[in-house]
Amino acid sequence: MLSNAKQILVSELVLAEHASQEEVEELIDNKINLSFNEYRMPHEEIDLNTNVVNKFIPFDETESNANL
Repeated sequence: MLSNAKQILVSELVLAEHASQEEVEELIDNKINLSFNEYRMPHEEIDLNTNVVNKFIPFDETESNANL
């Protein structure tokens, strides 16, 4: 669906701006990538000490290594 919308936008801009399809596609791709990088959610660091699993099942490396 996004691909179809992008193709319609490209064809409309090619006609309106009297530009080549390649130029318009490059401009749109640049805008999409810029917008994605600007508005994406920041990645959080995962702290194993505060992980939900570790709250209920604490893993202690010294105990697990001693059992091997």
